[in-house]
Amino acid sequence: MQVRLGSWRVPPIFDLIESLGQVPKDDMLRTFNMGVGMMMVIGERNLGSVAAVLKRKREKFWTIGRVVAGRPVVRYIEDKL
Repeated sequence: MQVRLGSWRVPPIFDLIESLGQVPKDDMLRTFNMGVGMMMVIGERNLGSVAAVLKRKREKFWTIGRVVAGRPVVRYIEDKL
């Protein structure tokens, strides 16, 4: 799986934990998920209909990455905005 860093808003508490605790970024991502909470894996063809339902329910959501072929590992990539 590829996760695009910068594709969601990280709550300020995580910056505070990282700096005061001198916690490495990799540990922050693995341990706290940087505020992502719950994730859903949705096929690309279903993304539009799922997004429409979430919007109707006024749920905040972000598309933060994608599943890719290869070893079962999470790779964090910089978001190219």
